[in-house]
Amino acid sequence: MAAEGLPIERACCLLGVSVSGYYGWLRRPPSARSIRHAWLGDVIGEIHAVSRQT
Repeated sequence: MAAEGLPIERACCLLGVSVSGYYGWLRRPPSARSIRHAWLGDVIGEIHAVSRQT
């Protein structure tokens, strides 16, 4: 939303989250789970490509 020019404060209000919570989330390092999900997505993409997209 912010990339489209909507101010952060307005976006947070619309989504029902606090501005401080948003900035806290933004500064937090990725979790182990999100790292695993990214890795798994890469592995699945490689397998899909090698299998001629089947």
